[in-house]
This record gives sequence, structure tokens and C-alpha cells, in this order.
Amino acid sequence: MTLTIIFCKVDDFCKLYLEHAKKHSLTTYGCSLRKRERRMSLSEIMSLHIYYAACSHRYKIFQAFYECRYNELLSAFPGLVSYGRAIELKQDIVLPTAMFFLSILSDCTGITYVDSTSIKACHIKRSSRHQVLRDIARIGKNKDMR
Repeated sequence: MTLTIIFCKVDDFCKLYLEHAKKHSLTTYGCSLRKRERRMSLSEIMSLHIYYAACSHRYKIFQAFYECRYNELLSAFPGLVSYGRAIELKQDIVLPTAMFFLSILSDCTGITYVDSTSIKACHIKRSSRHQVLRDIARIGKNKDMR
């Protein structure tokens, strides 16, 4: 998927998201709020990180992706921030990105895939002390969890 397509879809979502967030956000009385805009918009930051995820089969580390694709990213986003600032801004896009991915999910077709891989909770020698999955875990190989 190209950066342009990702940005178009994310930008359309962000316009609706920011409008909704502005209507439903709590007001702070007596506190001054930041009025200055960032160099990169919310949709640009989200697009940058989603594009990295789309290219993650080539780049295992975000810094390598950022350095190798810097010229492409700079031409797409004129207000491109430094690598360190892009990492700092990642915390601001967690909720909008999750909501974006939920919004583009398709409806369930009735066909569901289940991973039946058994999960090893703990070593058999420590099973009497294990507390986390005590109520649902069973001793044995490939047993049904319930």
C-alpha cells in the first residue's frame, strides 16, 4: 500500500475523529490550553507509523525505516519531525490508530478462524504455585482449556 493511499484514508478518518473529540472533550476551567499547532498533523503522524507497519517486512527497526525512507517522507510531509520527536508523538496516536483500525474492519461473514495452539502457562513442577490461569488451565498436552 502506498503512502498516499494510507494518508488519504487516515486523513478522512482524522477529520471525523477530531471533530467528534472537540465536541465531546472536557473543558478545563482556569487552565490555559495549548493553542499552537504541531509541525505534523495527527493524520500525518498516524500515516507515518502505519506506513512503517506496512513496510515492516523490510525494516525491523523504526529508526532504520526512518533513515532509509527519510527523503520520501520529507517530500510527502514537508513538516517532517526528527526521529526522536516521531517516537515522542507515538503516544498521542495510540487511541486514534486503534479506532481507525476498528473503523475499517469489515463485517463478520460467519466464518471464524481459531488458533488451537496450546499455551504453556508454567512448568509442570511449578503448577501448584501458579496463580494467573489457575481456574482455566489444565495439566496435560493439547487439552481443552474449558
